[in-house]
Amino acid sequence: QLASGHEATLKLLQQIHGTEVMKTHAFAVRLINEDMLKSLVGRKSVSANQPFPAEFFDALRENLNCQAVLISELTALKTMAPMKMGWHMKLIDTESLEAIWEIDEFYDAGNIHVAAAAEEYYETKLSGAFRKPDPELVLASPRLFGQYTLDSVLSTLPPRQ
Repeated sequence: QLASGHEATLKLLQQIHGTEVMKTHAFAVRLINEDMLKSLVGRKSVSANQPFPAEFFDALRENLNCQAVLISELTALKTMAPMKMGWHMKLIDTESLEAIWEIDEFYDAGNIHVAAAAEEYYETKLSGAFRKPDPELVLASPRLFGQYTLDSVLSTLPPRQ
């Protein structure tokens, strides 16, 4: 199971995910935690690859006034060097139930192209927050690598209409 031994990292990535989604300004964001989801549809989680509960989209529209929902799943996680993270995300219209956008990406810090892109992300978007900028830090930190992977994935969202 993905969560085995990674509970703290998963919690951290969940927080980073919320922050990165809000940074896109692609849409108004309403984060739904497990307890809220359970109260709405009787489940603590949903998956873009499984059938949704019958009342899922109606509950989101009626209770939260959501026009769309972004389902995000961490599909791979390795925190030891070289780090690896995978994301599957799907943006679904709550009225038509059509997918507006979907992506399935895997990032391997051992791949020279991924490492170079992560280091460039660090240098251009994050290094001001650290005293001694070291672009290789992004390849050793689950927080920073997670920020890079989420920024990369979310940068492909369609523009707000």
